Amino acid sequence: MAVGDQAEEAVRLVAIHPVQDFNRWKQVLDDTVQNAAARGIHCRTLYRSVDDPNEYLVAVDFASRAAAEAAMLEGEALQSWLERAGVSVYPPTFLGTEVERVDFTEMGPDSG
Repeated sequence: MAVGDQAEEAVRLVAIHPVQDFNRWKQVLDDTVQNAAARGIHCRTLYRSVDDPNEYLVAVDFASRAAAEAAMLEGEALQSWLERAGVSVYPPTFLGTEVERVDFTEMGPDSG
């Protein structure tokens, strides 16, 4: 695949959610990934902020931009999901492709 060919390039959706009730939020989040693999979702990773125990980052890897856009909620459907999950503020989101990955653990101590 050529660089810049985003039609079939894997993408990652990242969102930061302010959450008051983790169990409620997690249940609603889990309910949205039914048939995940069939919908082009490769994996989901959750992170909790080290500074704020009520802030979570969600990273979801998709097979393609089309799969990600098909899974993303908009308008009233998104507002309803946020209310059910207990997210009171519209979360910032980012949809992008990987540009570079460097594994510094594989480099020797003299490599820079």
